[in-house]
Parts: sequence; C-alpha cells; structure tokens
Amino acid sequence: FSQLSVFPAGATLAQLSYVAGPDIDGDLFEELAVLVDNSLVNVVRDQPGGTRYRQLLLLRDYGAELLSQSGATDLIMGRLVDYYVDVAPEQGRRIQTGDTVEKEIGADHVSLVAEMNWSLDHDRGAGMVDVLCHIWVYWFNGDHATTAAQWVAKADTQLDMPKLDWLAGFFAFQTGDYEKAVTRLMGAIARFEETGDAEWKAMSQIFAG
Repeated sequence: FSQLSVFPAGATLAQLSYVAGPDIDGDLFEELAVLVDNSLVNVVRDQPGGTRYRQLLLLRDYGAELLSQSGATDLIMGRLVDYYVDVAPEQGRRIQTGDTVEKEIGADHVSLVAEMNWSLDHDRGAGMVDVLCHIWVYWFNGDHATTAAQWVAKADTQLDMPKLDWLAGFFAFQTGDYEKAVTRLMGAIARFEETGDAEWKAMSQIFAG
C-alpha cells in the first residue's frame, strides 16, 4: 500500500513487481487483491500498457507518509529509477516502429515526471538522462517537450554528460533556438566521437544537420 504511493499515475502489475515485489513474501497479485477488496486501491482497466492500480489522492498521501515513516522512500524511488532505466531501451526500439508504446508512456507520464524531478535531488539524474534519450520520440511527437526541456535545463546545472549535451541541443531544436541547438549538438558529436559512441554521434549529426 505504501509503495504504491510513489506512482501518481497508478502502477501496472509489472511496475509493482519491480518496485514492491522484492519486499513481499507471498504472491504480489494476491496482496494487491486484498487492497482492492478493501477499497484501498482502485482498478483501472483498458489502459495503454495494461490495467493500472491507483490510490485516491488522500490514500496516496497517507501511503507516502507511511513510506516516509518506514525510512524506505529513497529505496523505493531508487528502484523506480532502475525500472525506467531497464525498460527505456526496449521502449525506444518500439516507439520507432509506430506501435502503442507512446500511449503507454503517456499513461505513465505523471509518474515519469515525478521520478525525473526526484532523481536530480538524489544523485540519480544520470540514469534519467539515459531514459529521456531512449524515448526521445515521445518528447518529439507529443506536447510535453516543455516539461522535459525544463528538466534538462535543471539537470544541465548538475551533470556533465554527452547525452545531456544531446538533449539540450534536441530541445533547443524543438523550440527553434537553432544557434543553441548547433552549439550543443556539435559539442555532443565531439564527445561521442571521443567515447566511440557511433549511434549517438549519428543522432547528433542528424539534428545538427
């Protein structure tokens, strides 16, 4: 119940298995069913990516308080960063084939953004930079680019990574600041060349071009 509170968008069973599963002795689905039967969790079916399990806001706030009192908030939020890092490469491959993954990410958007913001305050921002790069098509096609661009600007004050150069250039391209886009993307090209990352060097060249 308390671990579900880290998902403002609600959680799929796969997400809960990753985040809460290691701490549950019995069957996760059975434990979840008890919460549903006692009206502590709502079941929302027919969602992109599968059924989601959600708490009403007051219950989620209470769950977050319990999680904080247990001292496990950072542990659970850290697991959620690991989840996004693990699934992002596959999402990135799927999103370029035109399947439904964009809608799945959209259904999870609020949780993803909350985790992005948490990561910068807890030294996990590098992982989320990688996540944003893998699902760049989601930001490119959707109407959420401003949210991601603001996060990148904040991350830019904390991190020094070639992929962050790419993201800064990418979002500058998105907003029409082509001078900044070229500056950051050319910097990314040089750094990817140094590291031998041909894929992301090519991605930088595409947008710089």
